[in-house]
Amino acid sequence: MILTANAKLNLYLDITGVRDDGYHTVEMVMQSVTLSDIVEVRIADGDSISLSCDAPHIPSDERNIAYKAAKLYLEAAGISADISIDIQKRIPSGAGMGGGSADAAAVLYALDKHFGSVPQDRLYSIALAIGADVPFCLSGGTKVCTGIGEKMRDAYAVSGCCFLVVMPDFTCPTGAAYARYDAA
Repeated sequence: MILTANAKLNLYLDITGVRDDGYHTVEMVMQSVTLSDIVEVRIADGDSISLSCDAPHIPSDERNIAYKAAKLYLEAAGISADISIDIQKRIPSGAGMGGGSADAAAVLYALDKHFGSVPQDRLYSIALAIGADVPFCLSGGTKVCTGIGEKMRDAYAVSGCCFLVVMPDFTCPTGAAYARYDAA
C-alpha cells in the first residue's frame, strides 16, 4: 500500500500548562496540508519489521516512530506479520510539521486497512502512545486540539488559501522548542 502522509501546520498554539509527566498542555488549531511524505507499507507472512528511509539522518530502526506504530499495532491486534516500511521524506525534519507523526499515522492506517483488527478508539489510543500529534495526523483536516493535542474537535475548514513554508538552514525539534519555552 502506498500512502501520502500529510504534514500539518499549527495555525494557532497556546501553551496552557505542564503536566507532571513533562508534557505541555495546549490549545491549538492544526491544519493538514498537501506537503507529504510517501510511505509504502508491504505486508507478508512472518514476524519482523523493517524500515528504510531516503533521508540518511532519519533512523531506520525501532527509534523511528513509524516502526513503533507497526510494532504497537501488531501487539494490540495480537497478530504477527512481516511489515516492510519505506519512507520518502518530503516534509522537513525539525520544522514542527509532524513529518514523523504523519508517517506513523500512515503506517497505522495501512495496517488497520489490511487487518481491520483494532476498534477505532483503540487505534487512537495506539496513536497517542506513539506521539501527541499522531492522532491528529490519523484524522487530518482542521481541528481544535487541547490536552497534549489528543482531544480534537472539528473546526471551520480552511479552504481556498495557500501557505508559504520557509525552512531556514537550522532545525528546531519540538522537544527543544518546549524546553526553550520552559527556560524562559
